[in-house]
Parts: sequence; C-alpha cells; structure tokens
Amino acid sequence: MKTTRREVQQALRIAQSYDPSFKVNQTLKDLAARGFGHVSGQDYKISREERRNLKQWLQRQGISWQIPWSSFDGDRVQTAEMAVNEKLARTGAQDGRVLIATWGGGALLNGQPVPEWTGGYVSAVADSLETVECDRIVLVENLAAFTALHRLVGAFENQRLLAVYRGDPSRSSGQSWARDIADRTGIPLAAFVDFDPAGLAIALQVQADSILLPELSALDSVQGSAEDFTNQNIQWEWLRNTDAGPAFRDCLTALAARRQGFTQERMIGLGIPHNWVELNRGAQDGQ
Repeated sequence: MKTTRREVQQALRIAQSYDPSFKVNQTLKDLAARGFGHVSGQDYKISREERRNLKQWLQRQGISWQIPWSSFDGDRVQTAEMAVNEKLARTGAQDGRVLIATWGGGALLNGQPVPEWTGGYVSAVADSLETVECDRIVLVENLAAFTALHRLVGAFENQRLLAVYRGDPSRSSGQSWARDIADRTGIPLAAFVDFDPAGLAIALQVQADSILLPELSALDSVQGSAEDFTNQNIQWEWLRNTDAGPAFRDCLTALAARRQGFTQERMIGLGIPHNWVELNRGAQDGQ
C-alpha cells in the first residue's frame, strides 16, 4: 500500500505523543490497517509497542519521528531532505511557479530581458522574481490563449507588456503574484479574459486597472456560446450591479443584447481586434 503524506503526518503526530488514544479519522484507520494501532468505535488506540513499530516504519523511509509535521508541507526538494520519497511533498513540481511571456519586447525580470519567441514563455518560482520593469502586467485567463498571444490583434506595438498566466490547480500562483507585484511596483495590472460573464468577473475581482476587450462591431457576425452565457448567471447578476466605467458598461450592454459568450481562443483564432478599456477600481465591491 502506497504511503501518503497524510499518513506520514499523522504518524509523526502519534509518534510524538504519549496519548494512548485519539479521535478516529480515515488516515488513522489507514495506519491501523498497516498494523499500527487499532480502531475501537470512534477512537483510534495504540499501544507502546505499536508506537515503537510506527517509529521504526518512519525510519525505514528515512524519516526521523522527531521532525515537525509541517516538514511535509513544502515542495519535493524540501521533502527530499526529510524522507527518501520526495513524492510525499504537499506541492507538486509546478506549484509556486508562474508562467510569464514578454509581449512587445523590452520587459525586464530581475534586471534581465525576458526571452521572446513565438508561443514561448518563462517558468519561474514566484519568490525568485523580485523586480519587474514593463508598461503593463497582463493577467491571461486561459493557458491556450497565453501561448497564442502573438496572434492577438491590437495596437500594442509601443508598449512593453509582461503577460502572466492566471493559473490552474497545478500552477496556482500566477494571479496572486501578478496582483502583488503590481501593488508593489505601481505597474498597472491589466486582464485578458473570455468575453463572457465569468471572464469579466475575473477582471474586476483581481482589481485590474484595465481589460483587453474585443471591438464590439467585430463580433457582429461571430457566433458565440449561448450556453456559456446562461451557465454564468451568478457572475452576470453580479456584473450588473458593478460600475466599472462607461466603456465597460457599453460592453455589458452588448453582451446583454447578444446573450452569448466568446472565449479568448475563438477571438484569437478569428483575428478579432482588441482594445484597452480602463476600469473603475472600485467595481469589485459592486459599488
């Protein structure tokens, strides 16, 4: 049976305690199934000899029974310092990293130029990125759109743009890093998202200063997804109570008339031109 991080942390908890019983949970049931203690009703009980065997089990995996439980809350390299199996780490190889692409050229990270090539990007540990120089930080909602930014149509030639992938369960740091670095440096934060209620809500909730939105007339002959719009009713009702400025209201009016959503990928694929729309930063409060 494969050892899990939760089992190791519970085993450390038991090994470091003198208590003979604990309130049972699934992980303690798993330890009991390994022969370390037993379950009686709502309690998990362990004898002195079973606790000694539990400590030996930890040692066979290269784990000192005296280390803190939190030792297994880091990444794989940190965990490898404490155990033979680095896969007991809480975080995967991608967690804590951000994906960044320069757009327009000239952006600097830690004083160094960001490599620029078609469809390429830089992957870096968020904590290692201390300084940023650019004209705008652009938070991008979807990974496919992020890797196809070179195809996005718009007047961006004279701006040094630093695009940041918002993130997903395996790379969750992009959004928080972009918001934090924008706050610390004073660089405006922009958002490039799906033109639908959920995407627009993301832009307001991250307190973006501006948003890249399609030219509305260019969507006149483009079919969007009515299903996406309908399924995002909660976000739509929230958006209707926000005031993010007149240009943004015009976009909401157009979206209400069409009652369709348009993904980043579709707009990029069809060559829909985009423009910057400045946002009222108080909009995320629904005021």
